[in-house]
Amino acid sequence: MTSPMNLKKQTLDELYDTRTLMASTIWELELREEKKEIREKSNLCKLQIQLAILKLENAKLKNIKDNLISNEKQLKETTKKLKKTKENLDNIADVINSVAGFISVVGKIVVDIALPDL
Repeated sequence: MTSPMNLKKQTLDELYDTRTLMASTIWELELREEKKEIREKSNLCKLQIQLAILKLENAKLKNIKDNLISNEKQLKETTKKLKKTKENLDNIADVINSVAGFISVVGKIVVDIALPDL
Protein backbone atom coordinates (compact mmCIF):
# COMPACT_ATOMS: atom_id res chain seq x y z
CA MET A 1 0.00 0.00 0.00
CA THR A 2 1.27 3.44 -0.94
CA SER A 3 1.14 6.15 1.70
CA PRO A 4 -1.56 8.81 1.25
CA MET A 5 1.13 11.49 0.91
CA ASN A 6 2.79 9.57 -1.93
CA LEU A 7 -0.56 8.90 -3.60
CA LYS A 8 -1.32 12.62 -3.54
CA LYS A 9 2.12 13.43 -4.97
CA GLN A 10 1.86 10.76 -7.69
CA THR A 11 -1.61 11.98 -8.63
CA LEU A 12 -0.45 15.58 -8.86
CA ASP A 13 2.59 14.53 -10.89
CA GLU A 14 0.35 12.76 -13.40
CA LEU A 15 -1.98 15.75 -13.56
CA TYR A 16 1.00 18.07 -14.19
CA ASP A 17 2.38 15.76 -16.91
CA THR A 18 -1.00 15.50 -18.59
CA ARG A 19 -1.55 19.25 -18.46
CA THR A 20 1.87 19.78 -20.05
CA LEU A 21 1.11 17.30 -22.82
CA MET A 22 -2.30 18.80 -23.56
CA ALA A 23 -0.79 22.30 -23.74
CA SER A 24 1.95 21.20 -26.14
CA THR A 25 2.29 22.10 -29.79
CA ILE A 26 2.29 18.45 -30.83
CA TRP A 27 -1.03 17.92 -29.03
CA GLU A 28 -2.56 20.93 -30.74
CA LEU A 29 -1.30 19.78 -34.15
CA GLU A 30 -2.73 16.29 -33.65
CA LEU A 31 -5.99 17.73 -32.33
CA ARG A 32 -6.50 19.88 -35.44
CA GLU A 33 -7.19 16.75 -37.44
CA GLU A 34 -9.89 15.51 -35.06
CA LYS A 35 -13.65 15.99 -35.17
CA LYS A 36 -15.17 18.97 -33.40
CA GLU A 37 -16.57 16.69 -30.67
CA ILE A 38 -13.09 15.39 -29.82
CA ARG A 39 -11.63 18.92 -29.77
CA GLU A 40 -14.39 20.07 -27.41
CA LYS A 41 -13.85 17.08 -25.14
CA SER A 42 -10.13 17.86 -25.09
CA ASN A 43 -10.82 21.44 -24.02
CA LEU A 44 -13.15 20.26 -21.26
CA CYS A 45 -10.50 17.81 -20.04
CA LYS A 46 -7.94 20.63 -19.92
CA LEU A 47 -10.25 22.64 -17.69
CA GLN A 48 -10.97 19.64 -15.49
CA ILE A 49 -7.26 18.91 -15.12
CA GLN A 50 -6.56 22.47 -14.03
CA LEU A 51 -9.44 22.39 -11.54
CA ALA A 52 -8.29 19.03 -10.18
CA ILE A 53 -4.74 20.37 -9.75
CA LEU A 54 -5.93 23.43 -7.87
CA LYS A 55 -8.24 21.44 -5.61
CA LEU A 56 -5.73 18.69 -4.90
CA GLU A 57 -2.87 21.13 -4.26
CA ASN A 58 -5.00 22.97 -1.74
CA ALA A 59 -6.53 19.89 -0.10
CA LYS A 60 -5.25 19.09 3.35
CA LEU A 61 -3.98 15.51 3.44
CA LYS A 62 -5.98 14.75 6.58
CA ASN A 63 -9.19 15.67 4.73
CA ILE A 64 -8.59 13.41 1.72
CA LYS A 65 -6.55 10.58 3.27
CA ASP A 66 -9.46 8.12 3.45
CA ASN A 67 -10.52 8.89 -0.11
CA LEU A 68 -6.97 8.39 -1.36
CA ILE A 69 -6.73 5.02 0.39
CA SER A 70 -10.15 3.78 -0.73
CA ASN A 71 -9.50 4.77 -4.35
CA GLU A 72 -5.85 3.67 -4.51
CA LYS A 73 -6.49 0.69 -6.80
CA GLN A 74 -8.56 2.70 -9.28
CA LEU A 75 -6.10 5.55 -9.14
CA LYS A 76 -3.18 3.28 -9.98
CA GLU A 77 -5.12 1.52 -12.76
CA THR A 78 -6.25 4.73 -14.43
CA THR A 79 -2.79 6.28 -14.06
CA LYS A 80 -1.20 3.25 -15.71
CA LYS A 81 -3.73 3.34 -18.56
CA LEU A 82 -3.23 7.08 -19.02
CA LYS A 83 0.55 6.77 -19.16
CA LYS A 84 0.25 4.00 -21.75
CA THR A 85 -2.15 5.90 -24.00
CA LYS A 86 -0.04 9.08 -23.79
CA GLU A 87 2.87 7.18 -25.33
CA ASN A 88 1.07 7.14 -28.68
CA LEU A 89 -0.73 10.27 -29.79
CA ASP A 90 -1.99 8.67 -32.99
CA ASN A 91 -5.34 8.13 -31.31
CA ILE A 92 -6.20 11.35 -29.49
CA ALA A 93 -9.67 10.07 -28.61
CA ASP A 94 -8.14 7.19 -26.60
CA VAL A 95 -5.89 9.61 -24.72
CA ILE A 96 -8.83 11.90 -23.95
CA ASN A 97 -10.91 8.96 -22.72
CA SER A 98 -8.02 7.89 -20.47
CA VAL A 99 -7.73 11.44 -19.15
CA ALA A 100 -11.47 11.46 -18.43
CA GLY A 101 -11.22 8.16 -16.55
CA PHE A 102 -8.31 9.40 -14.49
CA ILE A 103 -10.08 12.68 -13.71
CA SER A 104 -13.21 10.83 -12.60
CA VAL A 105 -11.15 8.97 -9.99
CA VAL A 106 -9.47 12.20 -8.87
CA GLY A 107 -12.97 13.62 -8.46
CA LYS A 108 -13.71 10.84 -5.97
CA ILE A 109 -10.66 11.81 -3.93
CA VAL A 110 -11.33 15.52 -3.76
CA VAL A 111 -15.09 15.23 -3.51
CA ASP A 112 -15.77 18.94 -3.82
CA ILE A 113 -14.50 18.93 -7.39
CA ALA A 114 -17.59 19.44 -9.47
CA LEU A 115 -16.47 17.76 -12.66
CA PRO A 116 -19.09 17.58 -15.40
CA ASP A 117 -19.48 14.27 -17.18
CA LEU A 118 -17.60 13.86 -20.42
